[in-house]
Amino acid sequence: MRSALRMSQWWSGKIPPALAAAYLAACVNAGPLDVTAMARNLALFLVSSLGIGGIGYLLTDAFDVEEDRRIGKQNGWSALSPLARLVVSTCLLAAAALPWRWLPNARLGASLVVLEMLLFLLYAVPPIRLKERGVAGIVTDAVYAHVLPVAVAWTVFAGRTATRGDEVLIALLLPWMLAMGMRHLARHQHDDLDRDRMAGIRTFAAGRGREGVMRWIVRRLLPVEMVAALSALASALPVAPLLLAGFVVHAFWELYVVRERWIAPLPPWRVMSDTERHDLLAQRVLSGFVERWLAPLALLSLVVHDARALWLVPLHLLVAGAPLRTWWHLVQSLPRFTKIPA
Repeated sequence: MRSALRMSQWWSGKIPPALAAAYLAACVNAGPLDVTAMARNLALFLVSSLGIGGIGYLLTDAFDVEEDRRIGKQNGWSALSPLARLVVSTCLLAAAALPWRWLPNARLGASLVVLEMLLFLLYAVPPIRLKERGVAGIVTDAVYAHVLPVAVAWTVFAGRTATRGDEVLIALLLPWMLAMGMRHLARHQHDDLDRDRMAGIRTFAAGRGREGVMRWIVRRLLPVEMVAALSALASALPVAPLLLAGFVVHAFWELYVVRERWIAPLPPWRVMSDTERHDLLAQRVLSGFVERWLAPLALLSLVVHDARALWLVPLHLLVAGAPLRTWWHLVQSLPRFTKIPA
């Protein structure tokens, strides 16, 4: 079942930003933290997120069966029997919907979830099938996979005490998620271009070519994402100054690893290819920070606001600790890399 839902492909990348939004929303709430209610709502939110994400990937696979068969790609929908499809789909829908019986701000939150489901349909199902309609597919995927989960988390955990400054924070966080999500899918299509062409799928990358897509990512989308990221982190300074400080430390660490400790250091920025610039700035610095550090630093900020949030740390490590464990294993392997003499 886990392979049919492709959880390894989305849980560690899409859940941490939503958790970060939840922790930041709790930071802006007035009054003491009800850690029991917070833990309960986090658990319910994660159950709903599991259902939503599973439905999205299963639905996409259901309308990619023939394309995946042509290229020999594993397809979660075709791997299930008709009975299993019914059971799994029912369970996922229940997981997505039932938590809203108890989650706060349920009317708005559930409305956002319904919008997310609608975007799944528009993205995957003919005749609209935005997946094959150029940049519209890139934007749609980014909205349902990155923007709406963060918006839902904020809706659940922000309560009713948000100020104008807090609204600015979420208003800047969402464009960051949009730009990052667009970049992720554009890079995915860049890497899968040959297979998509073999399968007959007309993606955004198929229309621009591999070099054109990478040039679009690095020269148009990446500057927007960087500005959005820095703006969001700066807006969080009043409630979570650790985020911007952590981003700076993370960026310098990644630059140090790549330029000083890597087995084949990258050339200076001015002579890098677009792919090398993407891999350094977009993948290692921006995506690495969001996937590994954004949520832990937001949780640490919540602990600074209210020490009772320490009780949430085990839950976070249980459900979203994999990126940190992976990073630690990579750090442990660094001594085998040596600086190449000038």
